[in-house]
Amino acid sequence: AKPDDQILIVNSFSKTWAMTGWRLGWIVGPETAEEKIRDVAIYNNLCPQPFTQRGAIAALDQGEDFIKSQINLWRSNRDLIKARFDSMGRIQYTPSDSTFYAFFRVDGEDDCIALCKRLVDEAQVLLSPGCAFGEDARGYARMCFAVSEERLLEALDRIEKVL
Repeated sequence: AKPDDQILIVNSFSKTWAMTGWRLGWIVGPETAEEKIRDVAIYNNLCPQPFTQRGAIAALDQGEDFIKSQINLWRSNRDLIKARFDSMGRIQYTPSDSTFYAFFRVDGEDDCIALCKRLVDEAQVLLSPGCAFGEDARGYARMCFAVSEERLLEALDRIEKVL
């Protein structure tokens, strides 16, 4: 960034590097903002644990192969979900190229909270109700597919038995 830029770029290691919960990120901005950024950081974050900092360094230095393998797994899982949901007949799902979540609707299941509770009780599969993401998502459920293929297949089998 140039000294007169009024742009800050803020990001974290959470999604890209599978380091959710580690609460470690980075910020890039002009040198003129460095002191103010440091002041804010000091009062908001005592200090990150050393293992998280070492993990971040390893991710930056050696993580490209990991990212590629994760992306391939997620694409494969996304395609697997699409095929399984299509075969079930009642599920409306449009795959996304930008996330490892499946946002879907089940015909005849308008209460997304009741659907998610039912799937927890009867299938032992935890989904997020769409209404947690805004009024327009009411009636939908969200499923994370950033898991092994084996675990995903088990969840899909359980969901299919209940639906």
